[in-house]
Amino acid sequence: MPVSRGPKRWARIAGVGTLVPVLLAAAVGCSSSGKTAGPDESTDKLTLALASPSVLSYYSYRDAEELGYFEDEGLDVKIVLLEGPALVTQAIASGAADLTDNVTTGVLGAVAASRFEPVMVYRTWYKPLFGVYAPTSSNINVADDLRGKTIGVGAVNDATAVAARQLAAGAGLKDGEDYKLLAVRTNANAVAAFSQGQIDAWAGGPADIATVQAAGIDLESVETTSGEPTSVGAGLWSTKETLGKKGEAVRKFIRGYRNAVADLHGDVDKVFETAGKIAPEQVEDEKVAKALIELTFSLTTVPEGEAPGMIEPAVFEQWWTVANKAGQSKIPGSPEDYYTNEFVPGS
Repeated sequence: MPVSRGPKRWARIAGVGTLVPVLLAAAVGCSSSGKTAGPDESTDKLTLALASPSVLSYYSYRDAEELGYFEDEGLDVKIVLLEGPALVTQAIASGAADLTDNVTTGVLGAVAASRFEPVMVYRTWYKPLFGVYAPTSSNINVADDLRGKTIGVGAVNDATAVAARQLAAGAGLKDGEDYKLLAVRTNANAVAAFSQGQIDAWAGGPADIATVQAAGIDLESVETTSGEPTSVGAGLWSTKETLGKKGEAVRKFIRGYRNAVADLHGDVDKVFETAGKIAPEQVEDEKVAKALIELTFSLTTVPEGEAPGMIEPAVFEQWWTVANKAGQSKIPGSPEDYYTNEFVPGS
C-alpha cells in the first residue's frame, strides 16, 4: 500500500480574463527570459491542471499524490489548481500542463479558437458534473417528470441553468412554458426554497448538492428520459504533442490514478482523513465534507458491465455533437481525432 513520502508539489492559482497568461506562468514557473517554462520535459515528470481547489471532488488525484500512488509508478507529479474549465483548457493548449480533468464541451469548444490537438485518454466521470437533482421523496426521476415544475438554479445564465435547460430539452420541454427556472443563487437559499415549496428540483455541482443534502434534504439525480448517457462527459485530457513525448508517463499516471481509485472509492472515512492532511479547512464541516465525498463517489462510479476509463465511440460522438452545437465555430476533424483508449489498462 502506498505511503506518503515527502513534501507534495501543488500550487493554487486563481484568476480570470487577461490574467490567464500570468497565472499560468506563476503556476508552472517562469524561465529567466520571462517566458512560461511549461511542464518539465523529463519523461517521468507530469503537470496536472485541475479546475478547482476541492480535495474532495478531485480526491482521486489529490489522494493519489498524497499517498504515494504516482511515486510508486516512478512519477513526479505536480498539481496546479486553477479556477474553472477555461483556465485548465488553456493550460494544456499552451503547453503549461500535460494533463487536465475537464468536461468535453470545455475542451472541444476551445479547439477552433486555440488550434491545439486535445485527446481524451481516460473517462473519469459517469454522471454530469453539473446536474439536476430532486428530493428522493418526490416523483421526479427523469426529465419528463420536470413538466410543470420549478427548478432552482444559481443564476438564469450560469452553468447550472445550462445543465437544467439541456436536460429538459432532451425531453422536449421548453423553458418558461413547460417548466420554470428560479434563480435562488445560494445553497442556503435552495434549502429554504425546498422547505417553502418554491422549487421542486435543484441544479448544481457536487459541492452545491452535498451542501443541500447535508441540510437534511436527500436528493437523487434526475436522469435523461431516454436513459442515454449524458451528452456532456468529462475525463482526463492531454494533447497529441504531450502523448508523443510522454506517452509512457501518461500510461503510468493512469495506472497510479486507477490504483488509488480502486483502494479509496467507497471509503468515505479514508478520503476524509486524507483530505484533512492536505487541506484541513475543507473538512471543518464534517457533515458537508462527507456528503460531498459520497456525491463524488456516485458521480464517478463505473456502471456495471463497463470497463473503467473506457471511452465508448457512440458516447463520445454524442458529446462531440453537443460541443459542436454549443460552439461558435465548427470543431475541425471528426470525433475519432479527439479520444483514444490506448492508455486504458486492458484495452
